[in-house]
Amino acid sequence: YRIYTMNADGGDVQQVTTRNNSFHPAWSPDGSMIAFDADNNQNGWQELWVLDLATGIETLVAQLSPESDLWANGWSPNNEYITATSISFVTIGGQLYWTRALGVAYLSTGGFPTTLGNDSEPDLDWRPDWFTSDKESPTSMMVPLPEYSDYANTRVGWSGDDGGGVGVDYYTVQYRIQPATAWTEWELPAGSTAATFPGQAGDTVSFRVRARDAYYNWEKWHTVPDTSTTLVNWVFTGQLRDNRGAPLAGVDLILTPDSFVPVSTDAEGRFVGPMATNAPQSLAAELPNFQSIPATVVQTNPFISYLPPADNLVQAGGFEQDEMWWDHWQVSDAGVVTATSDVWQTGAQAVRLGEACNYPCLGDQENLTGLQPETVELEVDSHSVLHMLSVANGDLRYRYRTPEGVWSTPIVLVEDLNPYYPDLFIDENDVLHVAFASNDGGGEAVFYTSFDGSWAPLQQAGNDAEGRLRGFDVLADGSIHILYQNHTEHVPMYVQRLPDGQWLPPQRFMSALTWDVASMYVSEDGMRHFFYTKGSGPSRQLMYRTLDPAGVWSTGVEPLPNNWGDQQVPMLLLESNNGELHLITINHMLEVYHFWRRFDGVWQAPTQLEDVFWSRPPKLVEDKLGAIHAVYVPDWFNGSYSIAMQRWTRMQGWTPRIVVDNNAYPASSAAMGKDGVLHIAWNDNNIPSYTTVAPAGFSRVATLAQPLFIPTEVTSPTLAFTTLLAQDVIGDGTEFSVIVASDSYSETTTIQPAGNTWQHEWIDLASFVGEGVTVTFQLTQQSTDPALVVFLDQVSLGSAYPDLSAQLFMPPSVTPGEGFSVDITVQNHGMIMAEQVVLTYTLPSPMTFITATMPPVQQGNTLVWNLSNLPAESLPVEITLELMVPISLTQGLAVNHNLVVTTTSAEGNLGNNLAAFEQFIVFRMFLPLLRSLAGPGVG
Repeated sequence: YRIYTMNADGGDVQQVTTRNNSFHPAWSPDGSMIAFDADNNQNGWQELWVLDLATGIETLVAQLSPESDLWANGWSPNNEYITATSISFVTIGGQLYWTRALGVAYLSTGGFPTTLGNDSEPDLDWRPDWFTSDKESPTSMMVPLPEYSDYANTRVGWSGDDGGGVGVDYYTVQYRIQPATAWTEWELPAGSTAATFPGQAGDTVSFRVRARDAYYNWEKWHTVPDTSTTLVNWVFTGQLRDNRGAPLAGVDLILTPDSFVPVSTDAEGRFVGPMATNAPQSLAAELPNFQSIPATVVQTNPFISYLPPADNLVQAGGFEQDEMWWDHWQVSDAGVVTATSDVWQTGAQAVRLGEACNYPCLGDQENLTGLQPETVELEVDSHSVLHMLSVANGDLRYRYRTPEGVWSTPIVLVEDLNPYYPDLFIDENDVLHVAFASNDGGGEAVFYTSFDGSWAPLQQAGNDAEGRLRGFDVLADGSIHILYQNHTEHVPMYVQRLPDGQWLPPQRFMSALTWDVASMYVSEDGMRHFFYTKGSGPSRQLMYRTLDPAGVWSTGVEPLPNNWGDQQVPMLLLESNNGELHLITINHMLEVYHFWRRFDGVWQAPTQLEDVFWSRPPKLVEDKLGAIHAVYVPDWFNGSYSIAMQRWTRMQGWTPRIVVDNNAYPASSAAMGKDGVLHIAWNDNNIPSYTTVAPAGFSRVATLAQPLFIPTEVTSPTLAFTTLLAQDVIGDGTEFSVIVASDSYSETTTIQPAGNTWQHEWIDLASFVGEGVTVTFQLTQQSTDPALVVFLDQVSLGSAYPDLSAQLFMPPSVTPGEGFSVDITVQNHGMIMAEQVVLTYTLPSPMTFITATMPPVQQGNTLVWNLSNLPAESLPVEITLELMVPISLTQGLAVNHNLVVTTTSAEGNLGNNLAAFEQFIVFRMFLPLLRSLAGPGVG
């Protein structure tokens, strides 16, 4: 006898066993094996065998002594065991009698049997079978993917749950790439719950997963994708604004290189362009009253573009090489006013006024009063006031320094709590936020306080804290985010305070104890980003994970290619002003590395710094030119500690180490204000010490000028430009100003530093219409002030316009005889008043107008509102109408609603003046709902 397989219809008969007397076949739950018994040695007694269907190999599982049989019967639900009957025989008078029968189970790989069956009568059990009461299929889900993902590192994750209790044992993942409709099996290692998808930029990929539990209950496939994403090289994001800084809404953009999808601006002028390639980017807008910007190697993401007007009078305002800008501008000192390709806002060049001193350009050391600081933390507010926290004798102390250089008397902010390395954050409203971990002998905890005119009571944010905080961020919405190290289990903990002041319970960063030190930053969209280590010793890996605003954790991924992150421990994380990410790590050899990720998401090869940092992380600050400054305490150097600094730029990398002080306690900090001035504080042999940028040592006036004539045809004439002011201390005698002068009149505007990146400025020149003027950009340098350097780009002088928009909101479908509401919104987004605004709404001819919150003038099926003048940046004008659908209207009909807003003023953007809405006339059918009272599986 042999065992055969065949199709259910009797076809395709195949012999699958070769052993003599093959009996009792039993197919394994996963379909990969067949258990059977056979008398292979032809001694008259049956052995237990298993057949691997993929290879055709038959393997002996077990055999008994003579006068004993093993009869195969079945399998355990988890595919591991074969059930069989062990039968013993005796021969009496030439007749064969069985004396004992046992139910047994063998591992499919062999070994000793497990006895099954009735313990009270163990020798009377035949034909054992094995089944489970868990008939419930598991459930699975995929980690949601963003709309766009990096094609080179699209990490896909999934998970599941088994309500039956035996646990999820296996996942199958499928994908499909549009426009395909068929699903493809993704070949993955057994047991994996995450993988990197090898896609191509431009592919839109959907994924679905199903789970199987340990007893081979399979989940049904989901009929719709679990998650989808479009793979991109990078996502070009930005905002389009006019020459007065007003957002340009509803504008179709032309990006070069091209985007995968049509790109247009939203109501706030924002745009998102998924790109296949990262190359010098040009952005064109089809607006008749505006010029486009030149092709630009984008240096920031998001990129804010200010379109110059079509009637721009300024020549070579972008200072590009091909514009021969030097032929159009009058320069006072060619050595001090010159074009530069170091930084730019658009194109590939800007113009620079002034010159900086050689790095590091630090002034004299200043010794301060007070106790020796064990740790120091610095930050600068928007008024150039420097704020300092220090720890001394177990107390947390606070003091500040005015822009004029006057220090306040230190105060004890927190007494006797033994704080560890406090963190200081200053928000956009100049509110001070302080967090620190503490060990006062009674236990470890994380504390928080703030200063907004007065210090708030101390709050406990987390417990069981160890050492310094790993991350501290405050967002514009008022939410507070803290990452700290857990003392008991040495794992990172994350705690958040909501904008309403409620602290959420601390949550473990991850469940396994093999995770170690972490760093965190929080982006303004509420996404929390974590870098952390997994494993220990030489197998330690650097990992990356996010927590989205909805509280969903992503799957951990290795963020760096080619095992760059092996054995690296994150020490410090900095998100730069242009969207770059800078990560300082240390490995098990105590070697310190700098990793950085460009704003387009591409990681660059790491750089090993020339010196090993001491065990305390450095302080990283960024200046207004995008350079990163590291202030740190190197390891023991020439018999003492020192304070050192280095600077990194994209073009030159890291400078050699510069020693600030050779005789210092290992405590230091640095801060960079919005004015671009660097501050450093440290412990100099138990004396609090401080230094900042040195005075320029020279006085100078540098100018850049162009004569122009402003014709009367220019409406609301506007001088606009973008500028970057480095080391401009508010309130000192050094300043950057704009002078507009005619033969009879002049106006001077002093430009104050704002923010850490390029700032847009505009000046109303209505008083100069019909006159010839000279526009002069002037830098005035005082010798006792830091050397001011000004960068200038995108200079224009031309018309400014209002920008009206109209929007329609209504149900997408209605039925004959039904009444419904229509909401209309009209707004002037521009910085210029829109005069004599008229709103016209054309109803579909069968619709009936009932009423409106603002009564219109009705002319047939047209409704008209005369809105008079809408001021600059007006609030929305909102109108609600009630309409009726005639009972006689044909079902299945599509009708069109049209809304248009006009003004007697010239407009720069007409694309958002029209709103159209297609509405369907339908018939709604109400069907009875039938509910079955039968349980699952009952017909």
